[in-house]
Amino acid sequence: MKTRASFFISLLLLAFSACQRLPMPAEAFFQQDSIVSDSFAADFPDFPFVVVTTHDTAAFASLQKEQDALRSWRYDIEGIFCSAETGKPLFASFTTRQYRVHHFYDKDFGNLFGRIQACLPQYQVRIVRSDKQKNHLLIEATNDRTPASYYSYDVDSNFVSLLHAPSQARLYKRLARTYPVTFPARDGQEIDAYLTLPHHQTPEEAHHLPTVVLRHSTSTQRHYWEYSPEAQFYASRGCAVLQINARGSSGYGKEFLSASSLREKDIEDGIAWIQSKGIAAPQKTAFHNLDETKAGDIAQRISLCEKTLQSVK
Repeated sequence: MKTRASFFISLLLLAFSACQRLPMPAEAFFQQDSIVSDSFAADFPDFPFVVVTTHDTAAFASLQKEQDALRSWRYDIEGIFCSAETGKPLFASFTTRQYRVHHFYDKDFGNLFGRIQACLPQYQVRIVRSDKQKNHLLIEATNDRTPASYYSYDVDSNFVSLLHAPSQARLYKRLARTYPVTFPARDGQEIDAYLTLPHHQTPEEAHHLPTVVLRHSTSTQRHYWEYSPEAQFYASRGCAVLQINARGSSGYGKEFLSASSLREKDIEDGIAWIQSKGIAAPQKTAFHNLDETKAGDIAQRISLCEKTLQSVK
């Protein structure tokens, strides 16, 4: 009896494992049921922070002292956020290879932000809006396997409650991880990139996979550690996906941005690097222009992805 029971349990586990490996319908990655933060304007009418852009030189002149402390950062400052009530800076932010990092000028605000992050440890969080009394905050949370989800944060109770999660959030455990990586270009310049691999595979385990390079047609756009429906589509079909922040991409300083003439060489070096690691199969590399899948309906986006997939398999 024990032998028969063990056999049926093993059979069930095998069937479950096979189901887990089946590719999900392509539509699952591209569903457009996410909402934008402005949809919550009625519930959170007061936006307490103002973004000071690099083009606003007058505003930056008053923050020169704070700016000097940030000049040693490798990454560009994305913005300095100020209190709408006092005009004083609350924090500056920039994005590293993986996480958005903050430099807090206001200690109390920094403590508040730390409490919010502790409530959602697996996500990158952003304060979007506040109610008039500033007792409740609207929080946007994202990571490599979840598009933007929105939470309400109660300041007094230190409690978050989910307001909206996109359909992809339900697939979280079956989606692929995106690994931040760095490789040397031929002239020694360190280049950041993102590597998405089939579910349950790590960079150490992946071997000779067909590879798709996601790229922007506009050279100044950079990639981020975030959910990418295209990367998830290809990874679910057994491909490695590489997103390279080659020279000419924003976020790495003026010298890096102005060196766009080296962009194609950096991409070539990235492909050579992933092949040298044994992750990518030689002669099985395809390019996907992300701008082509931004327009059009879901069927058109999937069709473009399937054509690319056929060319690399």
